[in-house]
Amino acid sequence: MRIRQVAQFLAMTESTVHRRVKETGFPRPVHLSSRLVVFDAAEIRQ
Repeated sequence: MRIRQVAQFLAMTESTVHRRVKETGFPRPVHLSSRLVVFDAAEIRQ
């Protein structure tokens, strides 16, 4: 899932998702390239 999809799924802003990633316990994104960052959908749905 891209960050926009994560934000919509969790009903929060993209900025809040970035803040939550910095906190412990929130799933970390995977960097597929220098410009492509995704989240594991299964981890987000938990």
